[in-house]
This record gives sequence, C-alpha cells and structure tokens, in this order.
Amino acid sequence: MYEKEFDSNVVEYYDQPETFPIRYQNKGRNTGHYYTPDFFVIEKEWIGYEEWKTERELSNLILKYPGRYCIDEAGAFSVN
Repeated sequence: MYEKEFDSNVVEYYDQPETFPIRYQNKGRNTGHYYTPDFFVIEKEWIGYEEWKTERELSNLILKYPGRYCIDEAGAFSVN
C-alpha cells in the first residue's frame, strides 16, 4: 500500500472492494464463484482490480485452482 500511497500515477485506491460473481471455463465446463479482489485502483491511465499475493500464495493457488490461476509464457502470474 505504501507504493500506491506515494505513486504519482495513482489517483485513488480501495482495499477489499465489493464482492462480485465471475464466470469462466474450467475443463470445458462453465463455472464461477464470488470474488473479492484485494484492491480497486484508479490510476491516471488505468482502472482495475489488483491481487496482492506473495509468490508462494500464488503458487499454492495454481495447485489448488489450476483452471483459475496460471503462469504465462513470460513467467507472470495471471487469473483466467
């Protein structure tokens, strides 16, 4: 949060914004769940939700929910 507080590109940020349903494909089936992101961030040229997790937490989530979390070709973690 310290980085966001002093980042000149950040206009506002909110921790634990509203929960909302998300839908996605998992092994060819439609599925979904309710999701509460860690932060909602408004920057000068970007608005979106952010997950702030350690690499260890993300690795565990990939193992637990392989249809939801993954590592892309560049080695970055992403949510499907």
